[in-house]
Amino acid sequence: MKIADIIENSYKTLRSGGVLLYPTDTIWGIGADIRNEAACHQVYHIKKREHSQPLIYLVSSIEMLKEYTVDLHPRIETLLFYHNKPLTLIHRAAHNVPGWAKSKEGTIAFRVSTDGFCKRIIERLGRPISSTSANISGAPFPVNYEDISEEIIQTVDGIANPYPKKKGRLLPSVLARYDDEGQLIVLRE
Repeated sequence: MKIADIIENSYKTLRSGGVLLYPTDTIWGIGADIRNEAACHQVYHIKKREHSQPLIYLVSSIEMLKEYTVDLHPRIETLLFYHNKPLTLIHRAAHNVPGWAKSKEGTIAFRVSTDGFCKRIIERLGRPISSTSANISGAPFPVNYEDISEEIIQTVDGIANPYPKKKGRLLPSVLARYDDEGQLIVLRE
C-alpha cells in the first residue's frame, strides 16, 4: 500500500472516531482525534490506563502548537530546534482544548512530531492527535511493530504501518515544563 493511501486510511479512522495504532517519532503509539472525547477515552480503555494520567498530544508544527497553548515560552522554537531527543512539553492549554483533555491545572502535554509520516497524518486531520505508548499500562514500550501485543492490535480501529521492516531504537520522549521563572524542569529523561 502506498504511503498516501495509509495516510488517507489513518485520517478516515481518526475522523470517524476511531483509535489508530501508528509509529511516532519515538515508539509505537495509539491515539485519537483531540476533539473526540469518546475516542480518547477508548485509548484509556484499550491501555487499561488510569484517567488520572493525562495523554500527550502530537502536533505537526510550532504553528499548530501555538493554536492549542497560551503563554508559550518565547524560546520554545530554539529549544525544540536544538534539543537532540523528541521533547514533550507541558503548557497551559488554550480555550479550544476540550476540558476533559486538560489536567486539573489546566495544562496539556504537546510534542511537535519530527516523524514525517506522523506529521502528515496530523496535517491531514488538521488538529492534534493523542499519543500514548501502544502497550497495556505497565508492560514494556513497543519500539517495533513486532513488540505490540495482539491484545492492542485487535482492539484498535486502524493500523498505520508505513515501514513494516523498520526497526525502532528510541525510548519515550523527554517530558518537561517551564517553571514560573522560565526555567526548564525535566520530568522524564
